[in-house]
Amino acid sequence: MANNVTGEQYYTITGQLGEILRQIRQKNGYAFDPEGLIGGLQDYIEGKFVNRSDGEVVTTIQQKESPKPAFLGKTISAPAYKDKKAVEKVLTKKKIRIGKYADQLLGKLPYPLKKEEEYEIVEVLVSELGYTAPELYSKVVAEGVRQGLGKCPPRGGIEVVLKKAEKDDRNWAILAMDTITDSAGAPDVFNVHFDGGEFWLYADYIHPDRMLDPDARVLFARRK
Repeated sequence: MANNVTGEQYYTITGQLGEILRQIRQKNGYAFDPEGLIGGLQDYIEGKFVNRSDGEVVTTIQQKESPKPAFLGKTISAPAYKDKKAVEKVLTKKKIRIGKYADQLLGKLPYPLKKEEEYEIVEVLVSELGYTAPELYSKVVAEGVRQGLGKCPPRGGIEVVLKKAEKDDRNWAILAMDTITDSAGAPDVFNVHFDGGEFWLYADYIHPDRMLDPDARVLFARRK
């Protein structure tokens, strides 16, 4: 039986692979046994995984029940920003990284950004909206709106990643928002992720077939 890889799992796996590449490229050498690394990677390729608690090798993935989102009803403060540089200054001060395409989305926001009234950010699992199988991003957002939630404002990625970092909430989440076109002409929305020990503001390409798994986290806005 094949297992769908969620967006959060994809970024975690690729981040870990990137860390392995960084380690083996060190000028002073690899700190561990390279033959052991080769053998371990081959085991993973063959689906042989080690249970960290007891060392038992398992070849099937145990599906865990998705935890209840912990990032519910958080109040978001939306201060004024003169320009993109002002946003970058704030994120950099908080040690938040900005992805290439997220940087392009930030550049397309309607500056100067005025201070907005506080609103709540509501994080829900796709399954909590009634979906038990992967569903289109567009339908998930539409269903959330139908159930009384609202889309995040275009600037929402800024406030969300700051709040995530403040609360040390490392769960991947995508914003329910209107798309912003990047330099390649693709429609994107913001997502927030913890990768390589750092919080990142990323962009997610919303192609017509962009699906979200039932355990994916989606961020909606709700005015107070």
